[in-house]
Amino acid sequence: MDVNRISREPDAVTLAITDRGYRSAQSVVYDTLRQAIVTHRLAPGAALKAVDLAATLGVSPTPVREALIRLHADGLVVYRPNRGAVVAPLSADEVRHLYDMRSALEGLAAALAAERADAGALDRIGALVEAMSRHLAEGRQAEVIAMNRDFHRAIHLASGNPILADTLEGLLDRTARFRMLYRDLPERVEQAHREHVGIVDALRRRDAEAAERLMRRNILEGSRAVVDHIARLAPEHRGETPPGRRRS
Repeated sequence: MDVNRISREPDAVTLAITDRGYRSAQSVVYDTLRQAIVTHRLAPGAALKAVDLAATLGVSPTPVREALIRLHADGLVVYRPNRGAVVAPLSADEVRHLYDMRSALEGLAAALAAERADAGALDRIGALVEAMSRHLAEGRQAEVIAMNRDFHRAIHLASGNPILADTLEGLLDRTARFRMLYRDLPERVEQAHREHVGIVDALRRRDAEAAERLMRRNILEGSRAVVDHIARLAPEHRGETPPGRRRS
């Protein structure tokens, strides 16, 4: 994905409900829209008109409006005067705030995992990194990006603190669409993988101090890379008015 990939107008985006199952219409619409926002198929700043989305998804406007309220609570949708609901812009400040929290809490999780994880948990974490190494060697960075969350979640669970793991799961949800920007940052993907290898080594050595330090650095380096990338995006994706265009 280059910096122009997320600049498509919302009416050019195809949305489809692929798996309704036994879930409510609101839950299905929420999941569909959330996935489209996180993967940038719905661009930051794109208008989200309930009637139009309902027609596209084949549902009534009511579950769409309910889903938009949930997405607003998630920080993925904002309401603008005279525009209504729009996809939340990509905010460098939000990245810094969220990744500061992740750095502190994931550092703690890594330290606890170094002290508490059993051999099976360490083997699972190591296997994830080995699989990511193979994907990188074969040029499959998309798979590495997709596995990043699995790696971090495995360490959260290995901490032995379920409240900490649940809290971090929420932060992973909040940072999901920022991580998708890694598709434009191949050098960062490779650097992050090297950092993951170092974290696994510290876990296996039961070095809690090193595991915490390396994890905190991994998160903060990711934050810097994402913030720098956001600065290069089109102004409207950052919530700014492009030069020469009046804000409606």
